[in-house]
Amino acid sequence: MTCVIIDDEAKSRETIVNILTKYCPDVDIIGQAQNVEEGYTAITTLRPEFIFLDIQMPDINGLQFYKSL
Repeated sequence: MTCVIIDDEAKSRETIVNILTKYCPDVDIIGQAQNVEEGYTAITTLRPEFIFLDIQMPDINGLQFYKSL
């Protein structure tokens, strides 16, 4: 399975990567993004099977971003 991680906090992205690496070896992290613009680009170009999406982000909240996809 492939995924993209979208979170404005680097520590949070790092934590998700560490957990997935340790406990979910079948998950391939194909991209990371620190804001919705980068996230949109990653999703549309990489076409992951699922995303880890932060809810609280500076420009737009994660649920609004998800709905816009």
